[in-house]
Amino acid sequence: MRRRRAGPAGAHAAPRAPARDLRAARAPADDPHAARAPRILDGMRWRSFTVPRRSLVWLVYLVILAFQPLFDESATWVDWAATGLIVLAFLPVYGWTDRHAASRPYLWDGRPGGLLGLGVMLAMGVFLAPLNAGTSVFFIYASAIAGYLPERRVSVRALAVSCALVPVAALLSTVPFPYVLYPYVPALIFAPVVGIANRLASERETHTARLRMAQDEIARLATIAERERIARDLHDLLGH
Repeated sequence: MRRRRAGPAGAHAAPRAPARDLRAARAPADDPHAARAPRILDGMRWRSFTVPRRSLVWLVYLVILAFQPLFDESATWVDWAATGLIVLAFLPVYGWTDRHAASRPYLWDGRPGGLLGLGVMLAMGVFLAPLNAGTSVFFIYASAIAGYLPERRVSVRALAVSCALVPVAALLSTVPFPYVLYPYVPALIFAPVVGIANRLASERETHTARLRMAQDEIARLATIAERERIARDLHDLLGH
């Protein structure tokens, strides 16, 4: 006769712990990589690479990438395929950077941050310039996100780098002069304008949030003071 396993009377079986928790429990306490591995994976979920709904409207500017194969008489299907691949490669980079630039602005601190995404975006704008001059729009996207970085010093530096790389990409472009000015001069103009505008908007939102918190704190302190006054009055009234 098969014996049943002993257990608490009327108790259900204990739920099985996730495998990730078991691995973390078995990992040595002095191993920093064991603690960081789950954090890195948490930041690499596929939803993190999708473009937020609030930013979908800005994707319309990617149509600039179609101008070079559209107006180039020698363009073939290879050029159009390359343009499509560039767009497909840019979308997850833009989506991930837009989602994490404000909450995780660092370059790397156990898991990648927004500055890493900005670096990839700028590298695409520079190194893909020989394939398509429309990648100049990547610098505008990068400047717009740089304006929302929480720390002002990091935001200004990222914005300066984004603008400084525009002429570098123009020099690497295969589009002859003066046609190369058409995609890169607007990028050189709009990149700082958009970045500075977003920086000012971010600081205004931060100031408004701090002011609202200060007002809530003042209201809370006033309520506490009123309660203490009422308590003193009651104590004095009952004491006499």
